Amino acid sequence: MSLLYFVWGSTYLAIRVGVEALPPATLAGTRFLVAGLVLALISLARRESWPRQWVQWATASLVGVILLVFGNGLVCWAEQTVDSGLTALIICTTPLWLMSMESLVPGGERLGLTDALWLLLGLAGIAILVSPQLSSGKASSISGVAALVAAAMSWSLGSTIGRHGAMPKSVLVASAIEMVAGGTGLLTIASLNGELATLEPARVPLAGWAAWAYLVVGGSLLAFSAYSWLLVNARPSLVVTYAYVNPVVAVALGVLVLGEPLGPTTLLGATITIGAVIAATQSRSRSAPPAPRVAGGSELIAEGETV
Repeated sequence: MSLLYFVWGSTYLAIRVGVEALPPATLAGTRFLVAGLVLALISLARRESWPRQWVQWATASLVGVILLVFGNGLVCWAEQTVDSGLTALIICTTPLWLMSMESLVPGGERLGLTDALWLLLGLAGIAILVSPQLSSGKASSISGVAALVAAAMSWSLGSTIGRHGAMPKSVLVASAIEMVAGGTGLLTIASLNGELATLEPARVPLAGWAAWAYLVVGGSLLAFSAYSWLLVNARPSLVVTYAYVNPVVAVALGVLVLGEPLGPTTLLGATITIGAVIAATQSRSRSAPPAPRVAGGSELIAEGETV
C-alpha cells in the first residue's frame, strides 16, 4: 500500500509538470504503452501464464481503456487548467463512486443509507472545493472540474469490472494488457486530435522528460501493478485507502513545489471530502468479509514493496 499512498500522490505533480511540456494524450499514451510493453517482456521472461480465452483478453483490454483512457486521460487533460492539489482532492472521491458501483454487482457490498449519506457529504465537499473555479465562469475551469468527476467515476467503473470480470490469472500479464490497450487508445486520440503531428521531441524541456520517466517507472510499473494486485486480493474498502493519503501528498507537493494556493475554502472542502471518504470506507472495512485471494499476485506486490 505504501506505493499507492506516496507514489500515486506525487504523480499529480508529475502530470502537472508533464502536461506543460507534452500534450496530455501523448503524455499519458506513451507512458502507458512503454510501461505495458516493459511489463509484457518481464512476464515473458518470467514465463507468466498468458490467457488462452478471448474473454480474458477482452476484459483486461476493456478495463485498461476505462481506467487509462477515460480515467487517467481525463486527469491529464484537466490538469492543463486545474491545480494538481485540487485534482487529487476531486479524484479522492473515487472510493465513494466505487462503493456505489459495487452495490450494483451481484454479490457485491450493498450501499446502505449511511453509505449514501457519506457519498452526499463527499459531493458537498467537492462543491466547496470547486466553488472558486465555478464562480470564475471560465469555461476551461468548469470543463476541467467536470472532466475530473468523470475521471473518478471511470476509474471506479474500471476497477469494478476488473474485480468481478474474467481477468488473466497473472496480475503482471493483466497489467501489461491493460496498459498496452489504454496506451494504444490514448495515442489513437493523440493522432486524431493532431497532437502527434505537431509534437517536437527536441523542444521538450528536461523537466518534461523527467516527469514522463517518473510516471512510467513509479506511477505505472510499480504503483499501477500494485493496485491491480490489490483489486483481486483485498476488499474494496482496503484498496481505496490510498485515497486518504494521496490528496494530502499531492496538495503538499503542489504548494511546496509549484506554489499552488491553499486557502480556507480549499481546507474546508478538503476536510469534508476526505473525512467522508475515510468514514465511508472505514465503516465498510468493519463489516465486509475478507476477499478471496488469487494466484500470481503475492510475488509482484512483494517486489513492489522493496523498491
